[in-house]
Amino acid sequence: MPVFSHALLHGAALLLAVTSLPMFAQGNPVTDSYTAEYQAEIKGLNVRMHRSFTVAGNHAKIEMNAQKLIFKISESSELEIQQDGVLRVQTYTHNRRNLGERHNRDLVFDWRTNTVSDTLRPDQDALALQFPVFDKVSYQEQFRLDLMANPSQTRFEYYTTDGETTKLYAFDKVAEEIINTPLGELSTVKFKRDRGPNSSRETYIWFAKDLGYLLAQLDQIKDGKLERLVLRNASINGKKVSGR
Repeated sequence: MPVFSHALLHGAALLLAVTSLPMFAQGNPVTDSYTAEYQAEIKGLNVRMHRSFTVAGNHAKIEMNAQKLIFKISESSELEIQQDGVLRVQTYTHNRRNLGERHNRDLVFDWRTNTVSDTLRPDQDALALQFPVFDKVSYQEQFRLDLMANPSQTRFEYYTTDGETTKLYAFDKVAEEIINTPLGELSTVKFKRDRGPNSSRETYIWFAKDLGYLLAQLDQIKDGKLERLVLRNASINGKKVSGR
């Protein structure tokens, strides 16, 4: 039975939003709430992924889940929205099951001590952090917000943590394109992840400019094989949206 690409599903977690809030001091807007459904073509199988973002006051929550046969993944991130528009992670949970293997994390961020710890690994030392550091879904929302605030910027960089190490995620603008999706034609901005000169993997991301830079498509190419995730449908503020 084919093994699903967790990297593609993780990469797809790219863009979320919140209910209407005022412009932040540094000009970084937080926009509308949304739900979205994506279709992924992975190793010949179709997988549906659902994402949502909700907000209450200056607190927000990201949720993502996908399931196919014996594969299942779910992630959630609890956030505090800072006045300067930077998201500060409070907790992050990750649960994945595939072919009998399980991979779970339950991270708690303590910004009084600038550390993160995994409650599922009590013997593991807390990891020291320097704000801002994100989990593997919240950095994607920060990316979207920063892109909205600075649409002419051509490179974005974010540090992320899994509770054991920190890692830099960097993206460079490639082009602006009109792409076809199940939602219709979308006017997008395309980015490529900078994986370094020795990587055998390429990752491209398209954001829909007219839909608050919602993730429209994600392509991952490894050893000449393409895996694609594309937007099927979405609702912003409870109203369904469509392409051009």
